[in-house]
This record gives sequence, structure tokens and C-alpha cells, in this order.
Amino acid sequence: MNQKIEISTIFHAVRRFLARIFAGAAPRAGLDISDQAVRLLYEKRGSWQLEQVALQPGTLERGTIVNADAFASALSTLHDKASDGKQKRLAVHVSVSSAPSYIQLVSIPPVSSKELADAVQLNVQVSAPVQLTELAWGWQPLPEGRTASAVLAAWIARPTVDALVSALAEANFLPASLEPKTMSVARLVRTLAPDATKTGAYLLASLDEMGVTLAVLDKGVVRFQYARTWAEIRGARPEVAYPALDELLRREVSQVVGYYAQRGGTRVTEVLLATPVFTEEITATLADLGFEVRTLTVGNPPFPLHGYGAFGSALRGNVFGVSDDMELSLLGEQVREWLKKELALRVARFWLVVAPVSAIILLATYGLAYGFVSRLSDSLASFEGIVPPTLIAELADREARVNRFNATVAEIAAVQSNMQLRSPQLSSLLAHADKTGVTLTRVNLIAMPERSSVAGIAGGDDQLLSFKRSLEGDPTLARVLLPVTEVRSGPDGLTFSMSFEASFPPASKTSP
Repeated sequence: MNQKIEISTIFHAVRRFLARIFAGAAPRAGLDISDQAVRLLYEKRGSWQLEQVALQPGTLERGTIVNADAFASALSTLHDKASDGKQKRLAVHVSVSSAPSYIQLVSIPPVSSKELADAVQLNVQVSAPVQLTELAWGWQPLPEGRTASAVLAAWIARPTVDALVSALAEANFLPASLEPKTMSVARLVRTLAPDATKTGAYLLASLDEMGVTLAVLDKGVVRFQYARTWAEIRGARPEVAYPALDELLRREVSQVVGYYAQRGGTRVTEVLLATPVFTEEITATLADLGFEVRTLTVGNPPFPLHGYGAFGSALRGNVFGVSDDMELSLLGEQVREWLKKELALRVARFWLVVAPVSAIILLATYGLAYGFVSRLSDSLASFEGIVPPTLIAELADREARVNRFNATVAEIAAVQSNMQLRSPQLSSLLAHADKTGVTLTRVNLIAMPERSSVAGIAGGDDQLLSFKRSLEGDPTLARVLLPVTEVRSGPDGLTFSMSFEASFPPASKTSP
């Protein structure tokens, strides 16, 4: 049975081919956006470079753009540093540090792969606090596979994401994906520090300029997160002192680990700590709570902690997404259309260069061929006058032989066209075969009560059955049988053999 090929499948394959050809080994780039700074990590001549631009106070508040001009200026400065002042689109994966984001597991009933996306949307809507139209959200399957009973979903307020994407586009950035910083750091850990922990599930405690994030990672994928800003930790105090942080850790770490265990997760006994401050104090607090603490370090010398978000997002790879692996992104169809247009633009630029070059090469080849043929013609013309008489006589003799042979063939063809088959029964069988398009390879005509038989090749079932019915309608034939065991498929069609009783005088075996 032939499988139907959907147009979307063909389009996906073509897009993957074009992406591999025209996207090439495009440099990876990750952009981290927080209320304090914008940071860009990108590849340049095979090495990573980290650039950052500090934001004026009040430019962003919890990821929301308050001062659009100041934010646009910072992005333009960052773009100029990365592109050496060239006005070209810079494709980036975006990590958001300060905007409130929510990550959680969403249960999915067992469904087919075609129904999975609709089932995810329905169940994410049940878990989300507002309508999905008000959120920028995305999901990805867990490492257990696409048919697992739960997926990982995340969302951020849509106005926040729409404003950030618009500002990036105006600054000549092409955002290919957007995700919470926790997911970027998790990718960094499982890609560049897979031996940081030996347990399957562990707690990632990350402290940065925004606050404290506690996230449970299992198989390198975020399963749950809890975040508090420094303002929430500080409360009415003028500054953050360690006792306030110690109080938060003692209260919230146990609750996060317990919540994950209640939701069916494994028991977490290890903490991976990423912090620029209070390292010894936090380690002592967590050890007092019964956890084994490991400090997260990436690279040698260690990569700066404030660049973890940009580094993790850059590790998503090629922005054109030729990989089949599905990773969560909070960007919708609009950005996918941007990527398609960018790829189409690259293809068009390629042909703008290749087409004129191809035309020049074709014209040059035509000119060379014309010159060669002209020289060959002149050479043959000069050779014509010096042909030996013996060669001319031999050619004339051969031409006469060819003419006599052709005349003989014509006479034989005329005789064959007037020949009549001596057996009317054989003529009838050939007529049936010609009418139905069947080719006979063997005919065995025997007088009754013996059974005669024919064998041949048919183009298909319909053609074979048509030939059988034609024989059954012949009054000189009876009991036409087509055994199923005598029908076989071959490279030229269906080979068959059928038998019948013929009412005519005995005849000798003959084959056409």
C-alpha cells in the first residue's frame, strides 16, 4: 500500500535542505536581557566574545520597557560592537532574566502525535492563570519522549514579549527564540558541565543581579522553578544582609524540593550552586539542611556568571532550526515567518550572484564551442579535395549494398503483411489479446476433452480480468479458468496462465 505524502512534509524537507545549504555554519549568538544590562555572547573567528551594555536605571522594570529610547540606544550600541558597525541583521537566541516567567510540568493524556499539539494547548490553558491569547507561551516534550504523560510548558505576559521583540527588530536583531533565563542556564549545565552533578535530579540555586532562582533539574531539563527578587528578599531593610537570605533558603529550599517530590519526582539531595556572593555562607546553610553542595563553574578559566544566560541561549545553535529536536520558545508564528523570509533572502542573494556568473560561463563556453566547430568545418572542407579515388569507389560500393539490403527488407515486409494465420482459433486468441492489451507468450491448443492453455503478461489486474472476460464471451471456448496461483507480479507486470476447452479439431502446439 502506498503511503500518502503530505505537502507539509515535502516543504519541511525542502526547508531543511535550503537551511543546510544557505545558513551554513552560521555563528551562534545569545542575548540576555535584564533590568540592569543587555549582554551578547557570539562567535567570532571560532571563539566566544561577550559584550554588554549597562542600562540606565528605570529603562526596564521587571522586563517591561519603560524608557524605549534608552533601551533602543543600548541595543544599537551592542549591535555595533558585535557587527563592527555594519548594518546587517544579527540573528540571536534571547534569554530573559528579569521578566516574571512561569515554568511547570503539564499533564497530557495519551494521544497520537498528530493530536499532541492540540492536547498541549488545551491542558496549558487549564494551568495558565489567564487566556493563552494574553500570554507568550511554548512547550517542549520531556526526555522520556513525545508520547510522555507530561510536557514542559512556560509562559510570560505577551505585551512584555511583544515589546521586546519589536525593539530587537528595530535595532537590527533577528530574535529566533526567547526563553526564561533558567532554561538557558540549564542548557549550559547539561552541555558544558554534564559532570557537575552525579544524580539524576538536583536543585540549581542561581543568584544574579535580579535575585534568587531555585530550579529542579532532572536529566538536565528544568522541571520546576521558584524565583524571588532582591527587593522581595530585602523587604523593609535598606540592603540585603545574609540573615534575610539565610531565612529565605531555609524556608523555600525544603518547600521546593518537597513540592517536586509530591508531584511524582525523585528525592533531591544535591544542590548545584551558581553565585557571585555569599558562597561560603550559602554552602553552610544548605549543608545544614542536609544537602550536598557543588559549585557550578564553566570553562577554564571560569566563564563569568553574569554571562550564563547569554551563553546558554547561544548553545541552541543555528537559528534556522534544521534540527528535529524541539526546544521550548515563547515566540510565535510571527518570528517563524521572519526566519523563513530571512532564509528566502539568503537564497535570493545567492542567485543574484550565481545567475550572472553562470550566464557569463555559459556564453564563454558557447563561444569556445563555436570556434571549435568552425575550425573543424574548415579542416573538413580543406580535406574534401584530397580524398583518394579508391576510397570514393569503396564508399559507392557500400552504398549500393545498403540499398539492395533495404529493398530486400521491404519485400519481406510486404509478404508478411499479406500472410494469414492458418489457424482461425489462434487468430481469435490473438484478437482477444490485442483488444485487451495483453501480451501472449505461449499458446497451447488441444482438442477436447483435453484443456488448452495460454500464458502471457498483463499490465494490471483490470487488464487481466478484461482478457478473461473476453475469452469467456467467445462461443468457441468454454470453462475458462484463471488459477490465482498462476498469477505472479514481475518487473514487466502480471504474468499469468489460464486454461479453457476449445471446440475445434486437434491442432499442434504453436507459439507466436
